[in-house]
Amino acid sequence: MEREGSLEFARIVANLDFEETLHAAGPGAPRRLSAQARISVRLLGTVLRVLASPGDRIWLPEGVSPTRLPEVPGLPPPTLETGPLRALPPARDWLAWGETAEIADLRARDLPPGVPRLMREGEGLTARLWRAPRPLAPIARHVHDRRIHVQLADRLGLALPGRRVLHSTRELEAHLAAGGAESSPTGEWILKPLFSAAGRNWVRGSGPRLDRRARLSAEKGFAPGRPLVFEPRLERFEDFGVALCIEESAVEVIGRTRSSAPAAAGSKAFAPPPTRPGRALGSIGSAPPPRGSARSSTLSGTGAPAGSTHGSAGMPRGRSRRSCSER
Repeated sequence: MEREGSLEFARIVANLDFEETLHAAGPGAPRRLSAQARISVRLLGTVLRVLASPGDRIWLPEGVSPTRLPEVPGLPPPTLETGPLRALPPARDWLAWGETAEIADLRARDLPPGVPRLMREGEGLTARLWRAPRPLAPIARHVHDRRIHVQLADRLGLALPGRRVLHSTRELEAHLAAGGAESSPTGEWILKPLFSAAGRNWVRGSGPRLDRRARLSAEKGFAPGRPLVFEPRLERFEDFGVALCIEESAVEVIGRTRSSAPAAAGSKAFAPPPTRPGRALGSIGSAPPPRGSARSSTLSGTGAPAGSTHGSAGMPRGRSRRSCSER
Protein backbone atom coordinates (compact mmCIF):
# COMPACT_ATOMS: atom_id res chain seq x y z
CA MET A 1 0.00 0.00 0.00
CA GLU A 2 1.10 3.59 -0.56
CA ARG A 3 2.36 5.39 2.56
CA GLU A 4 2.81 9.16 2.80
CA GLY A 5 6.45 10.14 2.40
CA SER A 6 7.53 6.73 1.15
CA LEU A 7 8.16 5.15 -2.21
CA GLU A 8 5.78 2.25 -1.74
CA PHE A 9 3.99 2.76 -5.03
CA ALA A 10 4.94 2.14 -8.64
CA ARG A 11 4.16 4.32 -11.64
CA ILE A 12 2.77 3.03 -14.94
CA VAL A 13 3.47 5.45 -17.78
CA ALA A 14 0.67 5.10 -20.35
CA ASN A 15 2.51 6.94 -23.12
CA LEU A 16 0.48 5.50 -25.96
CA ASP A 17 1.72 8.38 -28.08
CA PHE A 18 5.18 6.78 -27.90
CA GLU A 19 5.73 6.94 -31.67
CA GLU A 20 5.29 10.71 -31.56
CA THR A 21 8.09 10.91 -28.98
CA LEU A 22 10.35 8.83 -31.20
CA HIS A 23 9.52 11.00 -34.20
CA ALA A 24 10.20 14.22 -32.30
CA ALA A 25 13.73 13.06 -31.47
CA GLY A 26 14.63 12.99 -35.19
CA PRO A 27 15.12 15.75 -37.77
CA GLY A 28 12.34 17.78 -39.29
CA ALA A 29 9.24 19.45 -37.93
CA PRO A 30 7.45 17.93 -34.90
CA ARG A 31 3.98 16.40 -35.27
CA ARG A 32 0.87 16.89 -33.20
CA LEU A 33 -1.84 14.32 -32.67
CA SER A 34 -5.34 15.21 -33.74
CA ALA A 35 -7.94 15.93 -31.07
CA GLN A 36 -9.57 12.54 -31.68
CA ALA A 37 -6.24 10.72 -31.43
CA ARG A 38 -5.42 12.46 -28.15
CA ILE A 39 -8.76 11.36 -26.72
CA SER A 40 -8.09 7.77 -27.79
CA VAL A 41 -4.59 7.82 -26.30
CA ARG A 42 -5.69 9.00 -22.89
CA LEU A 43 -8.78 6.79 -22.64
CA LEU A 44 -7.05 3.63 -23.87
CA GLY A 45 -4.17 4.37 -21.51
CA THR A 46 -6.45 3.71 -18.55
CA VAL A 47 -6.65 0.06 -19.61
CA LEU A 48 -3.14 -0.36 -18.20
CA ARG A 49 -4.81 -0.47 -14.80
CA VAL A 50 -4.74 -4.25 -15.25
CA LEU A 51 -1.02 -4.05 -14.40
CA ALA A 52 -1.53 -2.01 -11.22
CA SER A 53 -1.62 -3.01 -7.59
CA PRO A 54 -3.39 -0.98 -4.89
CA GLY A 55 -1.66 2.37 -4.49
CA ASP A 56 0.04 2.36 -7.88
CA ARG A 57 -0.31 5.40 -10.10
CA ILE A 58 -1.04 5.63 -13.84
CA TRP A 59 0.34 8.59 -15.74
CA LEU A 60 -1.62 9.80 -18.77
CA PRO A 61 -0.57 12.41 -21.38
CA GLU A 62 -3.80 14.29 -20.66
CA GLY A 63 -6.19 14.10 -17.75
CA VAL A 64 -9.16 11.73 -17.49
CA SER A 65 -11.83 12.12 -14.84
CA PRO A 66 -11.87 9.07 -12.51
CA THR A 67 -15.66 9.15 -12.76
CA ARG A 68 -15.35 7.96 -16.37
CA LEU A 69 -13.67 4.72 -15.28
CA PRO A 70 -16.02 1.86 -14.47
CA GLU A 71 -15.46 -0.31 -11.45
CA VAL A 72 -13.93 -3.65 -12.47
CA PRO A 73 -14.12 -6.59 -10.03
CA GLY A 74 -10.64 -7.65 -9.01
CA LEU A 75 -8.95 -4.43 -10.14
CA PRO A 76 -8.06 -1.63 -7.73
CA PRO A 77 -9.42 1.83 -8.52
CA PRO A 78 -6.56 3.55 -10.32
CA THR A 79 -4.84 6.69 -9.10
CA LEU A 80 -4.43 8.85 -12.19
CA GLU A 81 -1.89 11.61 -12.72
CA THR A 82 -0.73 13.83 -15.56
CA GLY A 83 1.70 16.68 -16.19
CA PRO A 84 5.48 16.76 -16.77
CA LEU A 85 7.05 13.47 -15.71
CA ARG A 86 9.94 15.18 -13.95
CA ALA A 87 7.50 17.13 -11.76
CA LEU A 88 5.90 13.96 -10.35
CA PRO A 89 6.81 12.60 -6.91
CA PRO A 90 9.36 9.77 -6.82
CA ALA A 91 8.12 6.21 -7.36
CA ARG A 92 9.56 2.88 -6.29
CA ASP A 93 9.43 1.63 -9.88
CA TRP A 94 8.49 2.87 -13.36
CA LEU A 95 6.85 0.71 -16.01
CA ALA A 96 6.29 2.36 -19.38
CA TRP A 97 4.23 1.46 -22.43
CA GLY A 98 7.20 2.70 -24.45
CA GLU A 99 10.63 3.11 -22.88
CA THR A 100 12.32 6.50 -23.36
CA ALA A 101 15.56 8.05 -22.17
CA GLU A 102 13.60 10.39 -19.89
CA ILE A 103 11.82 7.51 -18.18
CA ALA A 104 15.10 5.64 -17.74
CA ASP A 105 16.65 8.74 -16.14
CA LEU A 106 13.73 9.16 -13.75
CA ARG A 107 13.85 5.49 -12.78
CA ALA A 108 17.53 5.86 -11.99
CA ARG A 109 16.81 9.04 -10.02
CA ASP A 110 14.18 7.34 -7.88
CA LEU A 111 16.06 4.04 -7.51
CA PRO A 112 19.73 4.77 -6.88
CA PRO A 113 22.14 1.82 -6.57
CA GLY A 114 21.25 -0.40 -3.65
CA VAL A 115 17.55 0.52 -3.56
CA PRO A 116 15.48 -2.53 -4.63
CA ARG A 117 12.54 -2.30 -7.00
CA LEU A 118 9.06 -3.18 -5.84
CA MET A 119 8.62 -6.90 -6.41
CA ARG A 120 5.27 -8.44 -7.28
CA GLU A 121 4.46 -11.82 -5.84
CA GLY A 122 3.32 -14.75 -7.95
CA GLU A 123 4.26 -16.37 -11.23
CA GLY A 124 1.59 -14.81 -13.42
CA LEU A 125 2.42 -12.78 -16.48
CA THR A 126 1.88 -9.44 -14.73
CA ALA A 127 4.32 -10.35 -11.94
CA ARG A 128 6.87 -11.53 -14.49
CA LEU A 129 6.50 -8.27 -16.37
CA TRP A 130 7.25 -6.21 -13.27
CA ARG A 131 10.26 -8.38 -12.42
CA ALA A 132 11.74 -8.35 -15.92
CA PRO A 133 14.73 -6.10 -16.68
CA ARG A 134 13.75 -2.80 -18.24
CA PRO A 135 14.70 -2.29 -21.89
CA LEU A 136 17.33 0.16 -23.01
CA ALA A 137 15.75 3.22 -24.60
CA PRO A 138 18.09 3.21 -27.67
CA ILE A 139 17.13 -0.40 -28.39
CA ALA A 140 13.43 0.37 -27.99
CA ARG A 141 13.83 3.13 -30.56
CA HIS A 142 15.86 0.92 -32.90
CA VAL A 143 13.31 -1.88 -33.09
CA HIS A 144 10.45 0.55 -33.72
CA ASP A 145 12.11 1.95 -36.83
CA ARG A 146 10.30 0.69 -39.95
CA ARG A 147 13.62 0.40 -41.76
CA ILE A 148 14.51 -2.50 -39.49
CA HIS A 149 11.31 -4.30 -40.44
CA VAL A 150 12.08 -3.82 -44.15
CA GLN A 151 15.57 -5.25 -43.67
CA LEU A 152 14.29 -8.24 -41.70
CA ALA A 153 11.58 -9.01 -44.25
CA ASP A 154 14.15 -8.89 -47.05
CA ARG A 155 16.52 -11.16 -45.15
CA LEU A 156 13.76 -13.69 -44.40
CA GLY A 157 12.38 -13.66 -47.94
CA LEU A 158 9.07 -12.19 -46.75
CA ALA A 159 9.33 -8.78 -48.40
CA LEU A 160 6.17 -7.19 -49.77
CA PRO A 161 6.66 -6.63 -53.53
CA GLY A 162 7.49 -2.99 -54.14
CA ARG A 163 8.17 -2.11 -50.52
CA ARG A 164 11.09 0.32 -50.36
CA VAL A 165 12.71 2.91 -48.12
CA LEU A 166 12.64 6.19 -50.06
CA HIS A 167 14.36 9.48 -49.30
CA SER A 168 12.80 12.07 -51.59
CA THR A 169 9.92 12.87 -53.92
CA ARG A 170 12.26 12.26 -56.84
CA GLU A 171 12.95 8.70 -55.61
CA LEU A 172 9.20 8.21 -55.16
CA GLU A 173 8.49 9.27 -58.73
CA ALA A 174 11.20 6.97 -60.08
CA HIS A 175 9.91 4.03 -58.02
CA LEU A 176 6.35 4.54 -59.22
CA ALA A 177 7.50 4.84 -62.85
CA ALA A 178 9.38 1.54 -62.43
CA GLY A 179 6.19 -0.24 -61.31
CA GLY A 180 6.57 0.06 -57.54
CA ALA A 181 2.79 -0.09 -56.99
CA GLU A 182 2.01 -2.74 -59.64
CA SER A 183 1.37 -5.46 -57.04
CA SER A 184 -1.66 -3.47 -55.83
CA PRO A 185 -4.78 -4.50 -57.76
CA THR A 186 -6.00 -0.90 -57.57
CA GLY A 187 -2.66 0.83 -58.09
CA GLU A 188 -2.94 2.45 -54.68
CA TRP A 189 0.09 2.97 -52.46
CA ILE A 190 1.07 4.28 -49.03
CA LEU A 191 4.06 6.16 -47.63
CA LYS A 192 4.62 5.49 -43.93
CA PRO A 193 6.83 7.47 -41.53
CA LEU A 194 9.59 5.60 -39.76
CA PHE A 195 7.66 6.01 -36.52
CA SER A 196 3.87 6.01 -36.57
CA ALA A 197 0.88 4.06 -35.32
CA ALA A 198 -2.78 3.49 -36.21
CA GLY A 199 -2.37 4.81 -39.76
CA ARG A 200 -1.53 8.32 -38.57
CA ASN A 201 0.56 10.58 -40.82
CA TRP A 202 0.46 8.20 -43.77
CA VAL A 203 0.63 9.61 -47.30
CA ARG A 204 -1.78 7.88 -49.70
CA GLY A 205 -1.75 7.95 -53.47
CA SER A 206 -2.79 6.04 -56.57
CA GLY A 207 -1.35 5.36 -59.98
CA PRO A 208 2.14 5.64 -61.47
CA ARG A 209 2.19 9.45 -61.32
CA LEU A 210 1.88 11.88 -58.45
CA ASP A 211 -1.16 14.12 -58.42
CA ARG A 212 -0.91 17.52 -56.76
CA ARG A 213 -2.29 16.39 -53.42
CA ALA A 214 -0.03 13.35 -53.12
CA ARG A 215 3.00 15.40 -54.18
CA LEU A 216 2.39 18.05 -51.55
CA SER A 217 1.86 15.44 -48.85
CA ALA A 218 4.99 13.52 -49.88
CA GLU A 219 7.12 16.66 -49.95
CA LYS A 220 5.91 17.51 -46.47
CA GLY A 221 6.69 13.99 -45.25
CA PHE A 222 10.20 13.82 -46.68
CA ALA A 223 12.50 15.84 -44.45
CA PRO A 224 16.31 15.88 -44.55
CA GLY A 225 17.44 12.70 -42.86
CA ARG A 226 13.87 11.44 -42.50
CA PRO A 227 12.94 8.85 -45.15
CA LEU A 228 9.53 7.22 -45.65
CA VAL A 229 8.61 3.60 -46.31
CA PHE A 230 6.68 2.93 -49.52
CA GLU A 231 4.19 0.07 -49.73
CA PRO A 232 1.65 -0.93 -52.39
CA ARG A 233 -1.82 -0.98 -50.85
CA LEU A 234 -3.16 -4.52 -50.68
CA GLU A 235 -6.26 -5.96 -49.11
CA ARG A 236 -5.24 -7.14 -45.68
CA PHE A 237 -7.24 -10.31 -45.20
CA GLU A 238 -5.54 -11.53 -42.02
CA ASP A 239 -3.63 -9.57 -39.41
CA PHE A 240 -2.06 -11.43 -36.51
CA GLY A 241 -0.44 -10.09 -33.38
CA VAL A 242 2.00 -12.32 -31.49
CA ALA A 243 2.70 -11.78 -27.81
CA LEU A 244 6.13 -12.78 -26.56
CA CYS A 245 7.66 -12.73 -23.12
CA ILE A 246 11.38 -12.01 -23.49
CA GLU A 247 13.41 -12.52 -20.35
CA GLU A 248 17.14 -12.75 -19.80
CA SER A 249 17.38 -16.46 -20.54
CA ALA A 250 14.28 -17.35 -22.57
CA VAL A 251 11.78 -16.22 -25.17
CA GLU A 252 8.27 -17.58 -24.73
CA VAL A 253 5.35 -17.23 -27.11
CA ILE A 254 2.38 -16.30 -24.93
CA GLY A 255 -0.18 -16.43 -27.72
CA ARG A 256 -1.53 -14.66 -30.75
CA THR A 257 -4.57 -12.62 -31.67
CA ARG A 258 -6.27 -11.68 -34.88
CA SER A 259 -6.43 -7.92 -35.00
CA SER A 260 -8.63 -5.32 -36.57
CA ALA A 261 -7.51 -1.99 -38.02
CA PRO A 262 -9.17 1.08 -39.51
CA ALA A 263 -10.94 0.53 -42.80
CA ALA A 264 -8.44 2.90 -44.43
CA ALA A 265 -5.80 0.25 -43.84
CA GLY A 266 -7.86 -2.25 -45.83
CA SER A 267 -8.36 -4.82 -43.10
CA LYS A 268 -11.29 -6.60 -41.53
CA ALA A 269 -12.04 -7.45 -37.91
CA PHE A 270 -11.72 -11.02 -36.62
CA ALA A 271 -12.24 -12.66 -33.26
CA PRO A 272 -9.10 -13.92 -31.51
CA PRO A 273 -8.16 -17.49 -32.49
CA PRO A 274 -7.18 -20.08 -29.88
CA THR A 275 -3.70 -19.64 -28.41
CA ARG A 276 -1.30 -22.21 -27.10
CA PRO A 277 1.19 -20.61 -24.70
CA GLY A 278 4.75 -21.83 -24.81
CA ARG A 279 4.89 -22.73 -28.48
CA ALA A 280 8.09 -22.17 -30.40
CA LEU A 281 8.25 -18.91 -32.29
CA GLY A 282 8.68 -20.68 -35.61
CA SER A 283 5.32 -22.42 -35.23
CA ILE A 284 3.33 -19.20 -35.23
CA GLY A 285 2.06 -18.14 -38.62
CA SER A 286 -0.76 -18.27 -41.11
CA ALA A 287 -1.37 -19.98 -44.39
CA PRO A 288 -0.21 -18.04 -47.43
CA PRO A 289 -2.82 -16.50 -49.72
CA PRO A 290 -3.71 -18.33 -52.93
CA ARG A 291 -1.20 -17.98 -55.75
CA GLY A 292 -1.82 -14.79 -57.68
CA SER A 293 -3.84 -13.23 -54.88
CA ALA A 294 -3.21 -9.52 -54.51
CA ARG A 295 -3.78 -9.60 -50.79
CA SER A 296 -1.45 -9.54 -47.84
CA SER A 297 -1.21 -11.43 -44.57
CA THR A 298 0.79 -9.72 -41.87
CA LEU A 299 2.32 -11.28 -38.79
CA SER A 300 3.62 -8.99 -36.08
CA GLY A 301 5.72 -10.19 -33.20
CA THR A 302 5.96 -8.45 -29.87
CA GLY A 303 9.60 -9.16 -29.25
CA ALA A 304 11.73 -6.49 -27.66
CA PRO A 305 14.01 -5.90 -24.72
CA ALA A 306 12.46 -7.41 -21.63
CA GLY A 307 10.25 -5.25 -19.49
CA SER A 308 8.65 -2.96 -22.04
CA THR A 309 4.87 -2.97 -21.86
CA HIS A 310 4.37 -1.47 -25.29
CA GLY A 311 1.60 -3.59 -26.73
CA SER A 312 0.16 -4.91 -23.50
CA ALA A 313 -3.16 -5.09 -21.74
CA GLY A 314 -5.45 -5.71 -24.67
CA MET A 315 -4.35 -2.65 -26.58
CA PRO A 316 -4.26 -2.42 -30.38
CA ARG A 317 -1.53 -4.42 -32.07
CA GLY A 318 1.36 -2.53 -33.53
CA ARG A 319 4.42 -3.68 -35.42
CA SER A 320 6.15 -5.17 -32.57
CA ARG A 321 8.62 -4.74 -29.96
CA ARG A 322 7.18 -5.40 -26.60
CA SER A 323 7.97 -8.01 -24.08
CA CYS A 324 6.18 -9.99 -21.38
CA SER A 325 3.11 -8.50 -23.02
CA GLU A 326 -0.27 -8.86 -21.35
CA ARG A 327 -1.96 -8.35 -24.74
